Amino acid sequence: MLDIVAVPFGYVIEFFYHITNNYTLALFFFAFVVKVVLFPLSIKQQKNQVKQAKLRPMEMAIRKKYAGRTDKPTQMKMNEEIQKLYSENNFSPLSGCLPMLLQFPIIIALYNVVINPLRYMLHLSADKITELANLAVKNGVMAIEQFTQVKEGVVQSVQSYETLYLANNMRGNFSAFADAVPELTEKALPNFSLFGLDLSGTPNFDVFKTGFSAEWLLFLIPILTFVVQFGSSRILKKLTYNSAMAQNGQGGCLMDFAMPMLSVFFCFIVPAAIAVYWIFQGIFGVLQQYVLVKMFPVPKPTEEEIKEAERQVNAIQKKKNKPKSLYQEDDEDYSDYAKELAARYAAEDAEADRLRAEKEAEEAAKSDSETPVLKDDRSEQKFERKSKKDK
Repeated sequence: MLDIVAVPFGYVIEFFYHITNNYTLALFFFAFVVKVVLFPLSIKQQKNQVKQAKLRPMEMAIRKKYAGRTDKPTQMKMNEEIQKLYSENNFSPLSGCLPMLLQFPIIIALYNVVINPLRYMLHLSADKITELANLAVKNGVMAIEQFTQVKEGVVQSVQSYETLYLANNMRGNFSAFADAVPELTEKALPNFSLFGLDLSGTPNFDVFKTGFSAEWLLFLIPILTFVVQFGSSRILKKLTYNSAMAQNGQGGCLMDFAMPMLSVFFCFIVPAAIAVYWIFQGIFGVLQQYVLVKMFPVPKPTEEEIKEAERQVNAIQKKKNKPKSLYQEDDEDYSDYAKELAARYAAEDAEADRLRAEKEAEEAAKSDSETPVLKDDRSEQKFERKSKKDK
């Protein structure tokens, strides 16, 4: 299913690689193209934020009207008025989620394109990639431990990120694979080198046991990933309108650190080329949001707008005092839902009283139906007991 998106983008990244002859530069241009393709969805999301920001003063006024009361009918009334405000202005909070939902499968597909160059750049089948993996083990080019799906010393399948290692080893030992894939040339295999640094590898602390080498520079990748991820999240938070943050203030400091740290953790698991792609995505993400804010600036409500909104909300009420709780019967703002709720509770109470009265009536009728003991019968019983006692 993901191949519907992944295969076309595979040709895109292959095109950029043929132009640059460097996988890192190909990822750079590929990340830019991805942002351009998703830009219309980002525009829709930004417009939705602008509309929500314009409705913010009225929403704040409605919430202020019901502030301090947490009973369910009152909260239902408040949400009812907010939804009515959204409906009258053709705004849906869920419409901002649609672009994100559409982007999610695309992002998953793009991730597979980046980590699986043999499948999407060179268009090799999964069976052919597995065959090449076993050939690499047989010729001593790669160790069997470098593959996770192994059974009885045979590679059963190759995980997506493992194809990066395989492609890099094939390039360095092309003669060992030439007969297996005759249509493939050494030049077509991705070059993961960047200033002498192999981006198909991962940072390894064992390199510190020996003298200085280029592999030490791989530790710059997690550091740059953290800096870009943390910096971009802080910048995007300022550039992106969020109604929850507007209501509760700027927060989420823990998440600001947690997500970049999670990315750093993955930098020690996946090839460095993936982390480089994340860095490019973070940078382009900030630039894209900056352009969107310039194109569709999000308005910030002024004090005058907030006061005007409060005046409009208060003008709707017949009373100028603060609305009472919806549990009070004399509240003129009593919603239809609350009335229905109260009527339903009253009907349930009446039904319970009726059933209780019927049960009491049945018990009374049952006690009346028992045969009473007559006075003469009691006297006769008493005489019999006395006679037995005399004997």
